[in-house]
Amino acid sequence: MTIKAYTDKADGYYEVDIPDGQPAPKWTEGFTLTSVQATPDPSIAIAAQEIARLESTVTQRRIREMTTVAGAKWVDDVEKLIAIERSKL
Repeated sequence: MTIKAYTDKADGYYEVDIPDGQPAPKWTEGFTLTSVQATPDPSIAIAAQEIARLESTVTQRRIREMTTVAGAKWVDDVEKLIAIERSKL
């Protein structure tokens, strides 16, 4: 089985499983053969969502609290968590 990818004139993307030794289906005539697109890794999307969530916790109020030791430590801890998530990308 071979996977071939095609695009149409409107940049629509189609993947077709073609049995070995068989021609491409008739409906692919007029389409452009292209490279198969990689399937996105879901863990990247999860890490990106977590980064956005963590960044949204650093509000203006939290930034003002950075003048205290506890507030500065909290922001540093959030930045460390963000760095961990970014390393997953």
